[in-house]
Amino acid sequence: MRSIVLPLAFAALLAGCSRAQEGQPTDWSTLGLQGQTLDLIDDSKIETYRFIEQGLVAATFGTKGGAVTAPLFYWRVDGQSLVISESPGQQGVEELVTPKIQGDVVSAKRKSGASVQYRLAKSNV
Repeated sequence: MRSIVLPLAFAALLAGCSRAQEGQPTDWSTLGLQGQTLDLIDDSKIETYRFIEQGLVAATFGTKGGAVTAPLFYWRVDGQSLVISESPGQQGVEELVTPKIQGDVVSAKRKSGASVQYRLAKSNV
């Protein structure tokens, strides 16, 4: 019996140490992004989107301990996509699809297919 329980316990331990589950499927409209901030969860990159009135989003990009830039973009929800663009209605400079949420963590896929995770919080502004 012990020979069966030990491997099962080890497998459960490994599953608990694996990357956090991506969460429950949601859509961008449900998240109520206006007045919220998405902050990339990454050890070296900075990527923050602060969603403000009139479809504007204040972005911050850079590297931790390095240079950053803070452009102002437009945002919209187009179907299942969150589109960040230079002008309203234009093609996005960033597009995030298939959002999932678990607690305050939003997981999504970039247009390129890369998976990303952001912390969702109420903006301080």
